[in-house]
Amino acid sequence: DQSIGTFLELWEAKKEEASLKAPENQNAVRLMTIHQAKGLEFPIVLYPFADSPVSGYRQGKLWVPVPSEEFAGFDYLQISKRKEALEYGSVVAGLYMEEQENSELDALNILYVAHTRAEKALFVLSRMPSGKSSASGNYAELYRGYLEAKGLWKNEVARYDFGELPPPDGGNDLPVGAALPFRHSSRTSQPVRMVTRTGQNWASGAGEALSYGNLIHYAMSLIQTREDLPGAIKHLIREGELRDALREPMEQLLKDIVEHPELKPYFDPGWEVFNERELLIRKAVLLRPDRLQIRQGAAVIIDYKTGQPKPEHREQLGAYAREVSRMGYRVERAILVYIKQEEIILEEL
Repeated sequence: DQSIGTFLELWEAKKEEASLKAPENQNAVRLMTIHQAKGLEFPIVLYPFADSPVSGYRQGKLWVPVPSEEFAGFDYLQISKRKEALEYGSVVAGLYMEEQENSELDALNILYVAHTRAEKALFVLSRMPSGKSSASGNYAELYRGYLEAKGLWKNEVARYDFGELPPPDGGNDLPVGAALPFRHSSRTSQPVRMVTRTGQNWASGAGEALSYGNLIHYAMSLIQTREDLPGAIKHLIREGELRDALREPMEQLLKDIVEHPELKPYFDPGWEVFNERELLIRKAVLLRPDRLQIRQGAAVIIDYKTGQPKPEHREQLGAYAREVSRMGYRVERAILVYIKQEEIILEEL
């Protein structure tokens, strides 16, 4: 069904997670969070809004020990992380101070990452600090403290330069005095939202595993027949999803999938293939099998997994099979493909 009504239902279901991807090798400005920039380098870096708080960087809750007989048998109680916790006794005060120290350390680590991404020039845009220089205030006050220590701070000066800006590599240079178009972007009501899955898993093994799984799924979504494999690898590199140094192991892994004895017939020409295609089964309810292929009324469903086998994987595959059957197709096979570096494991309903 390709009607306007169906499209609008699909949009309502997907609009919150829709995003645009900016390939790495495009000659353009890349907008990202500091977490996403960790481990990367860029010729020129602009760091706006450099006035985040230091001591209150990590908001949240504290779990504190309490007498179980006074709290319905519970040994711990969750409280808001506020300064008043210092008045709740030495144990709670100690937990609060430890959390504050961890918060400050996190904030300083973030600042370090932001300041070490640039290869040629770093532009830091902050606001004029209002209070005294203090390591427990915000980034703007830290900058002022640094400038005061160097004997450079002046209340009437809003710009400080260090080193020399290298000449541009080329391109369309603006003439001196040319006006740049400006659009104000509020920090509280932003018209542009960023998808930051990497940031959510920063400094955790979960982030690496998630990125690997997403890359495998994306790569397989580009392949309908085995002849598509070389083009899929080139596409991943061109879009910046795959580093050239990892090209060979990724290509071998994908080849192991499409040439697996049990899967090889399904990557032959002659199938009508739908990769990562949503099935709208009820209002705003979507199912999205990794690979659905149809030929002469028969359907084969393949779903890829990069983690450990779980019962819900089979339940999910079963749901796909039931809906495809309701569409009038005979489900010939429904296969779970567990993809590991050392082997490919298949499970079938």
